[in-house]
Amino acid sequence: DVIDEIPSGGNIYETFLDQMEELKSDKVIRDFEPFAYDWRYSVFDVAKEDVIYENETKHLLDEVLALAEESYTGKVTLIGHSNGGLVAKALLYEYGETYLAGKIDKFIMIGTPQLGTPKAIGSMLHGLDQSLGFGLVATADTIRQVTRNLPGAYTLLPSQGYFNEISEPVITTDGSELAELVSTYGDIDSASRLQNFLLNSLGNRDEAMVLSEPIILNAQISSEATDMQNILDTWHAPDGVEVYEVVGTGLATIKGYRYREFSCAESNPSCILHSYLKPFPIMTNEGDQTVMGFSAEGYKGDKVTAVVDLKEENSKFATIDRTHKNLTESDSVQIFVDSVIKYPYFTDSVIIPEFTRVNSRYTIVGVHSPVSILAKDQAGNQVGVVAGEIKTEISGSQYFELGDSKYLVLPAEIDVSIELAGTGEGVYSLSIDEVNESGRQSQKSLLANATTSLTMKAEFAIENGVYSLLKTDLDGDGETDLEQTLNGEVINEPDPEYSYSDLREIIENLNLKHNLEKGLMVKVRLAEFFSREADKKPVFSRLETRILNSLDRVLDRYAKRRIISEEDLSQIKVIINNLNQNEK
Repeated sequence: DVIDEIPSGGNIYETFLDQMEELKSDKVIRDFEPFAYDWRYSVFDVAKEDVIYENETKHLLDEVLALAEESYTGKVTLIGHSNGGLVAKALLYEYGETYLAGKIDKFIMIGTPQLGTPKAIGSMLHGLDQSLGFGLVATADTIRQVTRNLPGAYTLLPSQGYFNEISEPVITTDGSELAELVSTYGDIDSASRLQNFLLNSLGNRDEAMVLSEPIILNAQISSEATDMQNILDTWHAPDGVEVYEVVGTGLATIKGYRYREFSCAESNPSCILHSYLKPFPIMTNEGDQTVMGFSAEGYKGDKVTAVVDLKEENSKFATIDRTHKNLTESDSVQIFVDSVIKYPYFTDSVIIPEFTRVNSRYTIVGVHSPVSILAKDQAGNQVGVVAGEIKTEISGSQYFELGDSKYLVLPAEIDVSIELAGTGEGVYSLSIDEVNESGRQSQKSLLANATTSLTMKAEFAIENGVYSLLKTDLDGDGETDLEQTLNGEVINEPDPEYSYSDLREIIENLNLKHNLEKGLMVKVRLAEFFSREADKKPVFSRLETRILNSLDRVLDRYAKRRIISEEDLSQIKVIINNLNQNEK
């Protein structure tokens, strides 16, 4: 008999609940009861206090005892998905040796962040994936300000148990001067250092003004959450309770953050903040898009663990991907859970999915500042925001926003075209990182301080792992104005267009004698007159060219007589040639 956790939002348990109904119909279980709760409260509050619904109030302990009373065996199997696994842990910690003694036979955790998850750091500090309705309902900044005071969120942060399992920090910097706001706390490789940073214990940063700046969390709630995490990390199941874990892996999952300094030249009128800090996600392939694999298998006692390669499983189906949020809909997970519930009364063994190692690879494309980003594969599947809706039609892909930046995560084996579009005036940066089969992320390229506007369009392609040039249409006329590598090396750009005003200005700056300058200006005015009249009669275009050529010869003589320098002559010739080549 089953307690299943259902948080608010979407019908992500449909087939899982159908499976429970079948077990009930087949009289494998007498009954089951989904238990919805408000994740904003601490898991211990959910386990111990009444949960208020629209028309009733429920208490988790009472629900379990009622199921046990009606159960064929007098016992209940607890199933907790994601945070629900922590709620069930808290329930067993509080009542496992008293009210529930002898009444729980099995406890199944599905994708439970037993040791926390680094994704929670980005969500709480920078509004990672937190806006509702793309800011029309609630902005990411508003939600992160609210989350700061929600106890349930703090329990999801990496615990000391998490840090005991890793050999690298969850937060690093690029070593820049601005990043000292973060690096002053040292390598964030322990729960205490993470807490110091989250709480701004050194007092070296102000309240965040933009999403890229980390907010300061609530010290009291953080302290209480740490105490809870210490209990959950070291919890052991009561005698007679078998523990089972489901671990999703193979999907790109955030394992940390790197703060990088961005800057642009003060002379650039589009650059408002000349130096600013941004968090970049560090990802691996050893998770379910939300929870790292080793956190989902963080229980230290006797247990049975099922590891599901979600990348491999998803590749076999053309329907919705199975990720952390709908892990219970995975075929492998349902087969495993079904066998656990039936064992040993209806089956001789538990069916554990085969797993050897993860070998998935990913490409991470990020744009920073006022630019949108969209990926398309050869079949027309899209990843990004389309008509106000997030599309992740390519299996294994993701789109998320972190600290005013937008990211696409794409399977490396898929050929795609990437489209950028300006959403405002200013500058933007384009970063590309790769995650290899070993789960290590490395930077492939970084294009910094590219110009954008409301009319800017740009695109590049990834085919067989090879990156094409970035082609940019600056003015939205459908023509490529600039070609460059993804590191910013310009391969081809249009010649600048000059006007007669430019020609007059450079001649005025030669500081010639009055009579010499006057003679040159007469030719300039005459050529400009013929240029304006060229649309009326072709002869005027020829006359313009003749005058410009005459001006060119005069300047050659001035250069030979050292009246003007060769450098000045060269600059003027560029303008004359440009005017000669302009369409008449």
